[in-house]
Order: sequence, then structure tokens, then C-alpha cells
Amino acid sequence: MLSRKKNLHKRLDETISRKKQWFFRILLVLMPIVLWIAIELSLSLILKSEKPFRLIETEGSETYLINQSYFDQFFLYQLPQMNNLSVSNIRMPVHKENTLRIFCLGGSTTLGYPYNNILDYGCPVSFPRFMENILNDQKLPQKVEVMNLGCNALSSREIKRVLRDVMDFSPDVFVIYTGHNEFFGPNEFAISKSKQFLLTHRWAADVFDLLRQTWLYKGMRKLLKNLFGLGKREKVDFKGWSENNFVPFDSKLEKRLQNNYRKNLITLIKSAQKSRVPVFLSTVVSNWMFPPFMSVHSKQLPENELAQWNIQFQEGKRWLQEKDWRKALQFFTAAEIIDSLYADLHFQKAKALREGGDMDRAIAYFKRAVELDALPFRARSWINPIIRSVSKELNIPLIDLEKQFINLSKQGIPDPDLLLEHLHPNVKGYYQMAELIADCIISQYFGTNSKVRLIRPLEFYLQEYNIHQLSIDKIEYDLCLKGNYLERLSLFNPEVREFLFNVCTRAYEDAVRIRDEYLKSQGEQW
Repeated sequence: MLSRKKNLHKRLDETISRKKQWFFRILLVLMPIVLWIAIELSLSLILKSEKPFRLIETEGSETYLINQSYFDQFFLYQLPQMNNLSVSNIRMPVHKENTLRIFCLGGSTTLGYPYNNILDYGCPVSFPRFMENILNDQKLPQKVEVMNLGCNALSSREIKRVLRDVMDFSPDVFVIYTGHNEFFGPNEFAISKSKQFLLTHRWAADVFDLLRQTWLYKGMRKLLKNLFGLGKREKVDFKGWSENNFVPFDSKLEKRLQNNYRKNLITLIKSAQKSRVPVFLSTVVSNWMFPPFMSVHSKQLPENELAQWNIQFQEGKRWLQEKDWRKALQFFTAAEIIDSLYADLHFQKAKALREGGDMDRAIAYFKRAVELDALPFRARSWINPIIRSVSKELNIPLIDLEKQFINLSKQGIPDPDLLLEHLHPNVKGYYQMAELIADCIISQYFGTNSKVRLIRPLEFYLQEYNIHQLSIDKIEYDLCLKGNYLERLSLFNPEVREFLFNVCTRAYEDAVRIRDEYLKSQGEQW
């Protein structure tokens, strides 16, 4: 009997001991978390978190200025030569009186790249700036303020947070232009395949974003930045990055991102609707005639078939160069039968079809080349259908810029004369965007019978902004200089470099023409 009692007490002691062990283990885990939460709460009472705008005083009045530090939070590191924000439409008065305040959210196109992100260029051009002037020229019942909250490389993931955080600054209308940065985002050259989990799982990205907003993260990042230079990078190994981060057309990442993009759009629109702020959603525009950055073959292609494919492809390019588009098409078609997933094959075949006058088929192949580009810096074909679908589903105004840019072209593609490179408009293109968006806002916000009535020419606004054509030419000339990120991405396709060289040449020739005209007017000779 005593033995049984002893055994019972022993087992009871062991059970209590195990429970104590588990208790102390849980306590050991919880203590740093509780301590962290306590520190975070204490710091939140003492310090203020970054907001999209900061308050400044100018000439005795209070003004909101877009806050660079807020947007810096989205980047794991910065290239020293890059400025990610607009240099125009970045200030607004704290108190608004009879004013319609429009916030434009998006990435580099909204920002006005490459004209509007460096003050020294002297060329602050963007569609938000043009739009503000166009709207105010219409003598509307309210004065219009347009704020440019575009930031290089922001995707719909980051724009969700920006929209939420700007609600405290009395927006009346949102214009959202996003879709080109879904694969890479603000850390496009820091990302690796090991970090794709954050791209494909919205909850993981949201948790990571919350952690990055904590004072502990900010403090540690600042400390490491000061001690070891973390957060700055002088250059990027574009070749190594590209080889490790290309995205095949049929990858799992692609399918996940489609779903995430749709959910992100719905979330940010519903967030605005909850605060009763109208949203205007725009489709995005790409240059279909810009060559693919990178092409990859089918994974299943045997070596002997790859060799045969190369013979057919190179022969096709040779005949295309010799202006015999019929023979070029024969070889390209033979190569396509062997492997139809190589982006540049579709681009070359599109050029041959265009030379032969079959523009309808050429357009299909140009679009397919964009779709198969293994470095998807341009929106893939599913982006705009999702935008149109979400706009219809949530009953919000759609600004179909892609359709409008196609209508402006006589070729059935987004007008290449309005686009600078793979996706950014040129100055004329930004002006056209502003006019189309302004027209939609007037008709939808002020009434169906309203529309843009006074259209001043582009030259009028450039003169008003004190922007000389030489400043524009200088920026476009710089596009192909060694060191530009597009030039570095041309490593895998020489035609990208050739395209940029043509942009550079046109800018140089235009600058020479202006110089000659000026000297002629002065009665001088060079």
C-alpha cells in the first residue's frame, strides 16, 4: 500500500514537474515578446511614426510637404543616385477652402519618371502636374489641388498602405495607376527567389510590413546603417540578379500574383469607399514595340532541338535584316514549332509580319513577346483585365488609358510616339494621360454633361513651367548612358540597347536642331 502511494506521489511530482517545465518554457518565449510590446508601446507614446506628409512653415503659414522618410521605409536599400519621389505637386496648405484635393497614387509613371524625379534636370513633368493645370483651366466650381504621391517601384502591396495612411490629410478623390511593379516592387534589385514567399503570400507580406513599422526594426536598421552602411548600395550586379530572378511565363509565382493583385486592388478601393472618397482606377500602358529584356527556352527542350532552333532563329534574323520578310517568316515559324516560349522569337516574327503589312498578326506577336519576357518590368496581359473587372465589380469609374492610347495610334497598338521606352510615357504622353484623366474626372465627378472644354497646347504648359526642350532632350539622351538601369538590363538582348541608342540619337539630333536654329536666328555660325 505504501509502495503504491509512493509511486502515485512520484508520478504526481513528475506531472507537476513537467507542467512547470512547460510553464517556464512558455514564459521564456513570452517574456521577450511582452518586453518588446512594452517597449513598442512606450516608444509610441514618446515618438511619432512617419506619415506621408510632414508639417512645415513657409512664410508664416503651415504647409504639408510629402515626406521622403515615409517612402524610404518601403526600400531595404537605396541607390545613392536615385530619387524616388516627385519634385512637383508635393506641397499643399493645411487648411483647404472650396478646394477639390486629388491624390494620385502609383509607381514611377505617376511620379513622372524620368523627367520629374531629379530637381537639377529642370524638367518637372508628370501627368498629375498637367492634370492640375488642365482642371483649373476649366473654371470649375472648386479650385483643384493635385498631389503627386507616386514613388518609384511601388506595387499594389505598398499602395494599399499609402492610401490608408493619407486618409488623415483630407483627400477628395483618388487616382490610382498601378500594375507594372507586381513582380519585383520597391526592392526589385534586392529580391531573390528565397524571398518569393513574401510575394506569393499576402499575409506574410502584411506581417513583414507590420514588423518593418515597429520601433525595434527601425532602430536596428538605423544602427546597422550607421555602423556598417546597411541600406546603401553603390551598384547592382544586374547580370547576376537577372539570371537568378527571371520569371518564366508559366511559373507558380505568376498565378499567385494574379490573385494577390486582384485582392490588393479590392482592398485599397474598399478602404477609400469606407471613408467615402471616390476612386478613379486606370489601366496601365506598355510599349509593345519595345524588345523583351530576357528570353528563356522551354525547360523540356533537348540539346539537339535547341541547336536546330538556333539555326532557324538566326537564319530568320538574317533574312529580316536583309529585308526579305517572307523568308524570315518561314524560318521563324520553323523555330516556333520547335519552341514557342522564347520571347524574342515572337518579337522578331512580329517585326517580319509588320514589314509584310499583316499588322493584325504582328500585334498578336508583339503582345505575346511582352507576355513571355522573363524580366516582367512591363505589366503582363492579365493586369488590365483585372483592373477592368474590379472597376466593374465595385462600380467605380474606369480610366481606360490603354484603350485610349491604342485609339490615338493608327497601328492598333498603344501609340509608340507617346512612349519613351518600355512603359514610361514621354512628355507628350504624360500630357495626353493628364488630358484623358481630367476629362474622366470632370464627367464623373461634376456631371455627365461636363467635359474638358479648354485644351491648351502642350507648349503652353511647358512655357508656363519654364521648361526648355533642351532639358527634355538632355534627360532622354541620358537614358542610354552607361550606368542607367535600362542600359544595364540590355545585357541579355542587344536590341534593348539599340532601342535606347535610337532614343539617345533622336534627342541629340533635336538638341543640334535647336542649337542651329538659335544660331541662325542670331546670324551666327557654329
